[in-house]
Amino acid sequence: MRVAFAYIGAEVLGIEILSAQLKQRGHEVRLFYDPSLFDDKAIFSMPSMHRVFDIRSRIIEDLVAFSVLTNTFRWSLEVAEIVK
Repeated sequence: MRVAFAYIGAEVLGIEILSAQLKQRGHEVRLFYDPSLFDDKAIFSMPSMHRVFDIRSRIIEDLVAFSVLTNTFRWSLEVAEIVK
């Protein structure tokens, strides 16, 4: 199974644990990151969500997972719309 995790802001331990467990079981795992911090890609080198999901035709995932917190609720709705 191909799984993509999407997250915003700082490091998320839960995603790291789930990613490691999935990889150990033979699944292909990718991570899509939205830096959010002034959109500063000089600090963070992971691909930006919108840039990556804009090329949806090249991305075929079985599952896109993200964690919803109160302060990331609106962002999570945007992610859901992008990957639909």
